[in-house]
Amino acid sequence: MLTSVALALAAAASAAVPVLVLQHRAAAPTVPVFAGSTVLYSVPVSGGVPKPVRRLEGQWYFPAATPDGGSLLFERPYASHTEVWRVPLGHGDPTLLGTMQMFTAPPQPGPNVASLSRVHGRTRLTMRASGGIVIWRWNGLSLHATDPQASPDGSSAVIMTEKGIELVDAYGTRFLTHGTALIDPAFSADGTTVYMVGVNAATSIPK
Repeated sequence: MLTSVALALAAAASAAVPVLVLQHRAAAPTVPVFAGSTVLYSVPVSGGVPKPVRRLEGQWYFPAATPDGGSLLFERPYASHTEVWRVPLGHGDPTLLGTMQMFTAPPQPGPNVASLSRVHGRTRLTMRASGGIVIWRWNGLSLHATDPQASPDGSSAVIMTEKGIELVDAYGTRFLTHGTALIDPAFSADGTTVYMVGVNAATSIPK
């Protein structure tokens, strides 16, 4: 699973050797499930206008920061399997790391995990440290909230809702984006930036 990818990348960063094959390497498919292009955006956790970082041909989902902060992992879905790629944030070509049999959410950076639950018709976000200890909770989020991602230090989380990408901490919530043009938020390795993708998006900034 993708957690293995994160661990393998951490080891490979110091060893400078090729990284992992998740399962068997499938034959390269000729036609992906989706066509088009993907634009990676970033926005500071303090807020601001999302800015394009780079464009990728085809569909790229679920970014996750590598431990060194220099790249993101992405999933690319095909009819029979999903590929996992490493994409440099600066210059450089994407690198295929391996394949897996399912399309799944990425690992959350750091030792903390954010999760959503439904309580009496409302949505609760719970931040847990390693070992399952609850750090903080926030109640009353949108019923449509999905895909929580914890910040590396556990002080905040980002979620997707029908209104946009929302940042949540123990004191409240605020939106980093508005609307559904940008999806799949993920923290940078140092927790100062949130990355997100626009599928079939132009490089112009969404309003």
